[in-house]
Amino acid sequence: MRTSPGHYTIAPARPEPPKPAPSPDPPAVRSDGMTDQMWLDALEAWHIDPSTWNVVELGPLPDRPNHRIPPDIVMRMNDRLRKREERRRERDAAAARQAAADAELRKTLLAAANGNFQPGPGLDDMSPVRAILELVPIDYILYAIRQKVDKRCFPGNPPLASWRDPKFLRAVADNYCTSNTPRPGRTARPSHPRLLPPQA
Repeated sequence: MRTSPGHYTIAPARPEPPKPAPSPDPPAVRSDGMTDQMWLDALEAWHIDPSTWNVVELGPLPDRPNHRIPPDIVMRMNDRLRKREERRRERDAAAARQAAADAELRKTLLAAANGNFQPGPGLDDMSPVRAILELVPIDYILYAIRQKVDKRCFPGNPPLASWRDPKFLRAVADNYCTSNTPRPGRTARPSHPRLLPPQA
């Protein structure tokens, strides 16, 4: 390889191409002709539908004391079921906490409607409100409810039937944008909107 006039060096050797990864060893077959995964698959299927257990190939049912399931497979399956049950309890507990938080949030928001709402699935589903609260403080939502729902602010306000109501969502967005959009010669107001007190 020429590096300068009249000067040559030996070019570096080309790197060898990467060797292919070795193929994984096939799963070990037990003396009963089954692999670990075959036993675990059979047990998973049995927990879903007991009729899938083939007593001819697999022996007595897993809940029988004379079953032929290897002890280490029994231990692995029980550990899998235990962890699965723990995750299910955690999900149930989280769902219960979320339901309680949603109920409290719904109560707070509907109090601002002063009775002008229609109970139903549209107000039971709090996911739209939770999505709004990721971007907008709750004061803007309360302000929109008082503006567009509470008949004390305007007697012609229709009852609120859903948190997905376009008029309600637009009111929340308008309140937030109005309070946070700079005007000529003024800076945006970082504070929450001034809530109107309910009329006597």
